Amino acid sequence: MDRFYVAECFLSDDQLGAVASTEGGAEGLIAPIFGREDLVVHTTNISQMFLSPQVDKYVRDILAGVRFHPLALAGSASAGAATDLYVAAKTLAYCLGSKYVAPHHVVHVVERILAHRVWVKSDVRLASLRDHDQAGDATPHEIIREALEAILPPV
Repeated sequence: MDRFYVAECFLSDDQLGAVASTEGGAEGLIAPIFGREDLVVHTTNISQMFLSPQVDKYVRDILAGVRFHPLALAGSASAGAATDLYVAAKTLAYCLGSKYVAPHHVVHVVERILAHRVWVKSDVRLASLRDHDQAGDATPHEIIREALEAILPPV
């Protein structure tokens, strides 16, 4: 929860790069935003966030869309990815003060959670589903975006 929230809300890409390359850690650049007791309370509250059956189905449809995308290797976005996607969406909703997880919370975190889990087939070009002038090398982000565009969020 803490790394996701800091990356999303407080650090620019340059600062995030500085954290990753700082020898001996990020001391002085990042300070705890709450203590151990607060972490237990927040973690409990996040685990109890409401996720409707419609949003649950939306998450599963996104994962299936990525998993069965013609340019993604079998095994991309495994079942473990679903757990992390649920936790990230609940964490974002909680940090934004929401009482439930909405589709836009899922959309906001999906690329960050899935991109490193999607393996693109080699020797393929991304033939866009939407008439692009030129096709480029497929990337996990493009596969995720195409899956998101193909799936209607619940109302």
